[in-house]
Amino acid sequence: MAIKIENKHISLSVRDLVPATQNSQILSSFPLPQRGALGRQAQTWLQKGRNKKQGMFHAEYTLNRTYNFLDYTFQISGRIDGVFKLPDRAEIEEIKTVILKKGAFSKVDSELYPSFLQQLLLYAYLLQDELNGLEIVPYLVLVNLVDYKDRTFPIKYNRAAVETILQQRFGAIINELEEGQSELKRREAELGLVQFKLAENRPQQNTMIEKVKGVLEARRHLMVSAPTGTGKTAAVLFPAIQYAYARDKRIMFVTSKTSQQEIVKETVKPLLEQGLDMKVTFLKASQKMCANDVFFCHEAHCPFARKYKERRDDSGIVSRLLEGALITPEKVYEEAVAEELCPFELNVDVSLHSDLIVGDYNYIFDPAVQLRKLFFAKDYSDWVLIIDEAHNLYERGRNYLSPQIARQKVRLLSKSLKSKKEKVFKVLKKALAEIDRLFDTLQLEGETHFANQQYFEAEINIVAWDEAFTFYESAYISYLIYKIRKGILIMDDPLETLYFLLRRFLQVARFKEAAFVTYYDAADGGVLNIQCNDPSVYLGQKIDSFHSVVAMSATLDPINYYSDVLGFPAERTQRLELDSPFPKENRKIIIVPHISTRFKDRKNNY
Repeated sequence: MAIKIENKHISLSVRDLVPATQNSQILSSFPLPQRGALGRQAQTWLQKGRNKKQGMFHAEYTLNRTYNFLDYTFQISGRIDGVFKLPDRAEIEEIKTVILKKGAFSKVDSELYPSFLQQLLLYAYLLQDELNGLEIVPYLVLVNLVDYKDRTFPIKYNRAAVETILQQRFGAIINELEEGQSELKRREAELGLVQFKLAENRPQQNTMIEKVKGVLEARRHLMVSAPTGTGKTAAVLFPAIQYAYARDKRIMFVTSKTSQQEIVKETVKPLLEQGLDMKVTFLKASQKMCANDVFFCHEAHCPFARKYKERRDDSGIVSRLLEGALITPEKVYEEAVAEELCPFELNVDVSLHSDLIVGDYNYIFDPAVQLRKLFFAKDYSDWVLIIDEAHNLYERGRNYLSPQIARQKVRLLSKSLKSKKEKVFKVLKKALAEIDRLFDTLQLEGETHFANQQYFEAEINIVAWDEAFTFYESAYISYLIYKIRKGILIMDDPLETLYFLLRRFLQVARFKEAAFVTYYDAADGGVLNIQCNDPSVYLGQKIDSFHSVVAMSATLDPINYYSDVLGFPAERTQRLELDSPFPKENRKIIIVPHISTRFKDRKNNY
């Protein structure tokens, strides 16, 4: 959870109290969600045998304690992996996973993982208070995901020392809070010195500015249909910056084309030149930012990814880049390559410290591409979202939510593993066979009920597909470990591609709305499709989680229709339709009579 502050009451988790540390012992960091799945799998496996031990074992033991410090109240929540309640004491376990070579794991020391230790000791402190001072004996359990071997380390618990750490962290949080309040006052004063000057006096633009101000204050959304030439970018950015910059809010400006980002750049430049200390970061796609000769994001293969966090912190490159106000992908790329760091990761890391971020729709709305470093929660109430050319979002949303799985790809994958004898590949083949059997069911349904039809609407068994995916995920995780152990590198690994495809497919399949149609295409060996005809529920859930969303376009007409299909909540959304700022008497109308608008003539009249 993120730290939440209301008046003098601060809610946070034990994880929030532990400073993040980088451990060089970890050989490879799995991309989410595999890393999380690995951890959960190891934890469940380890906890199964715990009830055999003397005493009552509690898995996932929940804690919630309140402490007063200075004139603040801290409410701390957490969940201990395992608690043994014995008559004279309680033993607790914190289970953590690592990925180490077998030899390195046999020599590993718990001191290599200070953040794990601190989390465990904080749990011990909280539990001791809950159990009225009962003796607490903490253990750190490390599970090596390479071979699922585990090692248990007894950890010395000194209550007074942990209390000192806890109070130091409380003090640091309060200092950060008070410094933040001082910073907001400084920003407010700074805004008073900056002129938000418009190029021309356009009544339509002024109307839009006032409307944007109103929705931001009221925490509402706004849809704006305004012709080209209105000055929409300045009309939304100026009031958004004035509101967000002094209120600890951040702005995300999403576009469908890179060319639209240039307009944003030209709009904010005059403000920055006046001394506004706002950080503006522009994001570019990972493939376009790749500095390696082959686009392959793996630290064992790419020198720019190797020990990235450690080398990034040692170089001080993030601070150097933040000395400038306007942080472009080109600048980030140049600096990253000089330090031999991944330009895309660096671009995202810099954006974590930025007040205004400009990027593609994907970073917010595509579940497979979404920037988890920035948008990892479901509550984005600290963000103002601006959607440019918003009429494009409907089609984009449909595409994000319309996956397909081709049976032929599953069978080709299975065939490619036929000659491989290792156990990991045998399990993968069984998992692929389970998926293929699900296609058998669809094929049989088509032959029985839809003879001679290429397409038919299919009712998929979500439970059966979930089970098949879980089986494949487990096999795929074992395969990832196998590749690390053997030092195997496969670019565009088809087994990985299928994993993410299945995951996206199941995510979408769980939507029960009538807007989703599942159908089977019997051609080319069989293709299972989910077609999203109306992404409004999915888009609406995203939109409604922001403090405010302003969607604008010159072609957002009819505006009520777009408000509906993009999922804007009626109770929070205002609409604004503006006329052209250009005099009507200057408009020239040309009639070309020999151009036909009939469909049959369309090809000849493009």
